[in-house]
Amino acid sequence: QRDYGYFECIQKEKHPEAAELKRLKSIYLQKIATDTERWSVSFPPRTTLNKTPFSTTMLPQNYKVPSFGEDIDEYLESEALKASLPCRLITLTHRDLDGHGLTIVKEDLEKMNQQSSSSDALLLKLEEAQITMGW
Repeated sequence: QRDYGYFECIQKEKHPEAAELKRLKSIYLQKIATDTERWSVSFPPRTTLNKTPFSTTMLPQNYKVPSFGEDIDEYLESEALKASLPCRLITLTHRDLDGHGLTIVKEDLEKMNQQSSSSDALLLKLEEAQITMGW
């Protein structure tokens, strides 16, 4: 058993920064757990003049699934950003974001603690962070 992104299980004595990040990630996840916008993405209605087939198990050969429209990429870019937060958080290590992962998590938690209500729009640093994939 090991922690995600590490070669062994994080031990507080051997990896104090990683252990602190792990503790803060747990708190962070608890804070965003009830915000459904951070766990799902709603899609706009599809644009079509066609009628939805009565049965989706027997579609005509020439049936084409209607598109979401021309602006779907921009829509998803803004809407999916919130839903990407749990994934970003779960996979974050103390080495990520140029070594500033722990600092960003601390700043986001402070921001969440200062927030007046859960309905306030809140853009967190971890959401905004430009993440380069290592593959």
